[in-house]
Amino acid sequence: MKEYKVGDIVYIKSLSWYQNSPKDIWGCVNIPKFFVSDMSFYCGRQAKIMEVLKSDIKFYKIDIDTKNHIWTDQMFDNNKYRKEKLLNIEKI
Repeated sequence: MKEYKVGDIVYIKSLSWYQNSPKDIWGCVNIPKFFVSDMSFYCGRQAKIMEVLKSDIKFYKIDIDTKNHIWTDQMFDNNKYRKEKLLNIEKI
């Protein structure tokens, strides 16, 4: 698994990944922590790592869900992993 740091850009796994993954009776995918059904709203989206929580595995907080969920490496699409920092390209 890739290790992410604060500021890294990640992509949440696709909606088709979620739809095709085995789920429990509540719609959660266990990979090893639960990808709960309401997290599927973020599938395929780009996010920025805002916080890294270290335990037996690394957990991440991301910007697009206002840091409401706990994310793990397995919930991100490694093929779209970007090391660069998010650049603010908005025009003044």
